[in-house]
Amino acid sequence: MPQGDHLVVRHSIYTHHAIDMGDGRVIHYGQGLHDKRNASVEIISRANFAAQGPVSVRHQPASFSADVIIQRAHSRLGECNYDLFENNCEHFVNWCRTGTADSSQVNTADCLCRRGGAAAAKVIWPRTARRVADRCLVGKVASKAVGRWGLAASLAGDAVQLSAEVVAIRCGQNLEQTQRIGQGSGALASGGLGFMLGGPAGAAAGVSSWLFGEVMGQKTASGIRRFVRR
Repeated sequence: MPQGDHLVVRHSIYTHHAIDMGDGRVIHYGQGLHDKRNASVEIISRANFAAQGPVSVRHQPASFSADVIIQRAHSRLGECNYDLFENNCEHFVNWCRTGTADSSQVNTADCLCRRGGAAAAKVIWPRTARRVADRCLVGKVASKAVGRWGLAASLAGDAVQLSAEVVAIRCGQNLEQTQRIGQGSGALASGGLGFMLGGPAGAAAGVSSWLFGEVMGQKTASGIRRFVRR
């Protein structure tokens, strides 16, 4: 395979990444999930890398020539600063090839955690809204709108947001760009469907329920990251 290629080995629930040096060897962030404390950027034989499973090439445009990609990879040899969410093997390979440290599998996992947390939070949101609503007429109308239209509209918004984020990830967008695209799509869909169901009150209910879920989804993803890093 050509020098500088992005090599991928698929394991059961994750993928491992390396750069082909073009001489029968690869450079990668070794150990990784198996031994995060001792993981380092190292060179191994391509045969050793292939022993982990079938090897494929990820065909994505590179920002540098093959020689420069290898030079960039060599500049980090011996680095021991592995982080599953911010500096894993895929981050390393993408940094060498494009200058941007990004990981599509981390972005996908983050997206799923946020959407799962958001959906779970929205199930309890109508009851929460009723408890905190004022006892005045406006408060009762608002809480009823949240209970009647908010959940359906915001869950539909979650589905739209998830689809938009998956497409963004596959198009090579980084985590920040993916979240921005998804949030815009989710808020618009929640408000639009809420308006169709209940007019302005439905739109407000849909957006408020979606916003509550988004905040809780972010907290869920952050909590999972902290737990995994322990």
